[in-house]
Amino acid sequence: MMFGLLRVALPSTAAPRVCLVVARALSASAGAIDAGTIEAAIDKNLVTIALPLAGGAKTLFHVPLRSPVKQLVSNVREEDQELTACRLFTASGDAISLNTPLSAVVSQPFKILLNDRVYSVPALPVPTASNGVASEEADGLLARTAAALGAFEASQAKRQEIVQKIHTLEAKLKPMENIRVELEDKGRRAGNRMAWMGLAFMSVQFGFMARLTWWDYSWDIMEPVTYFVGYGTSMLYFAYYVATKAEFGPLAVTDRHISAALIKRAAKSGLDVQAYNKLVDELHDAQTDLKKNL
Repeated sequence: MMFGLLRVALPSTAAPRVCLVVARALSASAGAIDAGTIEAAIDKNLVTIALPLAGGAKTLFHVPLRSPVKQLVSNVREEDQELTACRLFTASGDAISLNTPLSAVVSQPFKILLNDRVYSVPALPVPTASNGVASEEADGLLARTAAALGAFEASQAKRQEIVQKIHTLEAKLKPMENIRVELEDKGRRAGNRMAWMGLAFMSVQFGFMARLTWWDYSWDIMEPVTYFVGYGTSMLYFAYYVATKAEFGPLAVTDRHISAALIKRAAKSGLDVQAYNKLVDELHDAQTDLKKNL
């Protein structure tokens, strides 16, 4: 059903305002130049209309048939930012409400006002009730497609945000990582020296015990000595476990020495270990989130 502002019945208190709106619409239509007829069509529940905007070139607009008039007006204004006037009128010159469905407008001839020019649009064949099921299915498909597209765009935006965060964290970590690698190399070299020193001490101890056993004294004298030396060594291993809560072993002792040396030298080298560990954790979390959004 077609209706314009002149046919809307409002209380007497709002009548002056309505008259002003109608007067402005009719005045703009009367003073405009008739620019001829433009092309329009309906295809798959979409109204397609070609409007000559800035520069004279025609621009195609595709608007859902069930959308209101303001959707078409909004699309036109967004495309042409310099447009000062854009309204729809009936063939008789009545202004059409922005909330009127396009399906009710295009079923009869109407006019479009663009600035100071008025373009006529012929009536278009609107799908009848027999096509209602197909129309509803098409609308549902369009709605599901739009929802899926929106979810995909949101996922892409989230992924781009995570990638940008990863790049930022990597840029912050790079100088700190260089310092850490340098300190770790120094600690590893120190750990290797300590291991060689331990091997040298054990070799000297073995040679000293062998001399006392076969040259200076006899096995009868050195047997209890070797027992207490071995037992004392076992006590040292257990004391290491009590102090560090870690099993004694060459690899474990070396790694602990490297970590201790790194932390000790970090402050002198300008490396904030806590800040470094925090950035590493944030980078790991960001990379995990990125894998979930792939």
